[in-house]
Amino acid sequence: MGLYYGLPVSVEPMKALTALIIAGTLTLNEFLVAGLLASVAFLLIGQLRVLTAV
Repeated sequence: MGLYYGLPVSVEPMKALTALIIAGTLTLNEFLVAGLLASVAFLLIGQLRVLTAV
């Protein structure tokens, strides 16, 4: 989304993960791994300055 519109990515993926865990479609381990991967992706995006602030 950020690359398409030229805007930074918000924290919406974390909200989506939370909704999935509340709905019971993810196990705790799946949730933890998904959160860890999303966090690493956000850190890499920030460190590599792939997206810029508006």
